[in-house]
Amino acid sequence: ALLLCVVLRVSVCVCVCACVERPIVSTMRLGYNGRRTEEAANYHTAPQALPRSFEAAEEVTRKRLIALLRAREPVPEAMQNLSLIFQESDLDAKIAAEVLQKLSEWLRRDSLATQQLCIKFKVHGPIVNCLVRHAGDIDVARAGLGVIGATAVQSSENASALTRGGVLLQIYKMMELHPRDRIVLDNAALALWRLADKGSAKQIVLTGGTEKMLKAMRANLHNPFVQSNGCLALQLFLELGGAQDVQGIRAVALQAIQAHKGNIPIRRSTDRLLRTCDVSMARGVRTQGNLLRVERKDSLGVHEPLAGLSPCAVAPRIPFRAWLEEVDDTGEGELGRYHRALCQTFDSLAHLMDAYSSGDGVATQEFF
Repeated sequence: ALLLCVVLRVSVCVCVCACVERPIVSTMRLGYNGRRTEEAANYHTAPQALPRSFEAAEEVTRKRLIALLRAREPVPEAMQNLSLIFQESDLDAKIAAEVLQKLSEWLRRDSLATQQLCIKFKVHGPIVNCLVRHAGDIDVARAGLGVIGATAVQSSENASALTRGGVLLQIYKMMELHPRDRIVLDNAALALWRLADKGSAKQIVLTGGTEKMLKAMRANLHNPFVQSNGCLALQLFLELGGAQDVQGIRAVALQAIQAHKGNIPIRRSTDRLLRTCDVSMARGVRTQGNLLRVERKDSLGVHEPLAGLSPCAVAPRIPFRAWLEEVDDTGEGELGRYHRALCQTFDSLAHLMDAYSSGDGVATQEFF
């Protein structure tokens, strides 16, 4: 009996040691085709899960990246490292995707603290620049759109900063580059809805966001998340942004109902959207042509805008290059070097004035 007890005790110890020493298998991340293709990073137990491009990065970048990815909670030091990493000109797409996924993790863990840190360290511009460089990477597109939507939740300051930084054009670009990816389109529809809900509906409509959303919903009719979030976004485009294509929006809503008859969230969102369409049609929608005929001639024959109109209405319809030449006081064309940056950030001069003008046609200090 004593020998049997000793044997059993040894067996239990061996089993416990085997369980403790067994390597932890990290989870897998879904690839673009829905299959599990690559290991998700677990930087506490498996440093080898980092992207291969991490080996070619500079030593300073490595230290910042490791410190950032090992921060389980959003803290100022980690957010500062995130901003510095995004500002590097040779940032690899895979490393950028890992950083965006870490930011998304912080937003899920503590949304309010992460949003406040984003405002404090002004990470909106670096995030948009990262999307400009790596919008074609599927992991960057998925994580970046998720971050945009989560950052704008109940935060008008973050939504306004992202919109002024030119994030709308990058959202449209990623929707065009990945027109069949379920996660990209879901996150894009959600991001546009959240941004419109926090004050960016007019800018979205002005930059053609209504057409982009309608195109995505028509091409992905059987995606319930795109249909539901898209209807919620289109409702805000009508109510707050003054969208013009009421008939097209109504047709898309009816198609969503027919394709998802038993889906309760889609039924609710489409019902609200259809009621909003009816109200808009009853009130009458002003055409874009009426909004642009807003100039008069003074006694000298010089065209000047009418008073009391929004910056979008009084903005001249001229190219950015011609506008820079007109406002350049030096006459040497020094402002021409900003042409590319303006084209990447704004869709038109009206978009710029709507984002950075106080209402009198003069750019605010934030623009400079």
